[in-house]
Amino acid sequence: MKKRLSFLLLALQACISPYEPTLPDLPPKLVVDGLLTDLPGPHKLRLSYSAPFTNSDAIFDRSPDQATIWVSDDKGGRMEYIYLNTARGLYQTRDEVRGVAGRSYTLHIKLADGRQYESKPELLRASPPIDTVVQEYSRRAGTRLKGTFAVSVRTKDPATTGDFYKWKWTHYDPLEICLYYTNKFETPPYRKFPCCVPCWEISYSVGSGLITSDELVNGRAISQPIATVPYDSISPYYLLIEQQSLSKAAYQFWKRANEQTSITGGLFDLPPATVTGNLFNTANANEQVLGFFGVSGVSRKAYFVKRTGVGESPAAPSPQVAYVLQNECYTCREGVFRTAIAPPEWVR
Repeated sequence: MKKRLSFLLLALQACISPYEPTLPDLPPKLVVDGLLTDLPGPHKLRLSYSAPFTNSDAIFDRSPDQATIWVSDDKGGRMEYIYLNTARGLYQTRDEVRGVAGRSYTLHIKLADGRQYESKPELLRASPPIDTVVQEYSRRAGTRLKGTFAVSVRTKDPATTGDFYKWKWTHYDPLEICLYYTNKFETPPYRKFPCCVPCWEISYSVGSGLITSDELVNGRAISQPIATVPYDSISPYYLLIEQQSLSKAAYQFWKRANEQTSITGGLFDLPPATVTGNLFNTANANEQVLGFFGVSGVSRKAYFVKRTGVGESPAAPSPQVAYVLQNECYTCREGVFRTAIAPPEWVR
């Protein structure tokens, strides 16, 4: 009986074919990511292509690198973008170019194949200043990290209605060692090289940013949580906080983007959908263009989170390999995550 049952199961398995759904091989879509502000330039813009579901058309190694890009304003002004050879699809304006509050801006893109794209006009609204930055310490019992500092900003919303905001932060951490080198066939196998000049490691807030509307607080004070800073050292923790004004269209775009990225597969989640931006093909209204070209007034504030006076010592550092310090220094290589340019208001 057992032999017959085993034979039957094998026969059933042999009759089952794996289901491989055929997905449509959709053409890649143009993706635009750019922001013009009233801060001094350069202002960057990136062109790329969306990834298809299948890998029959590898588009990760292609980008529109020969595009002609400019921004026009409602006063007849024009700002040109130049292509940067440092990264695919990356363009930027001239150094000192900046937007002006009260003016409307339209992005224009002409690809090498002749296709042309535009954005809907975006009005640049000034951002109110960041009044104060507040920090509050909270203990985390039972964990290696003994506590964290919650950082919030306070600003005054103007009396006008229809104001929208977005916040983000950048953290600069001073480096003493610019290179950790490991080669187990050499002596010593673990080496570290000090930085030749002052150098900072850079990290950024994640996601599409914190956004809000003045619908419920028009003309009143706004208090917005910004970041959570770990208590793993007593040294000050530098944050460069940026507050951006948004148009209603930009607010709705980033709100939908946040909703899509927060989907967890729960019963009450919204179904996934493409987030529509403000760009279009001038000759083909049916072509979908992804991304958003925004203009914003910006207020910035540098803030050092003070990590002392909380009544307990910080978390002990994790054990690390003993690297031997070398006499030779290593250069501070400029990039997205490292710089030798001191951040604003840096004092230590």
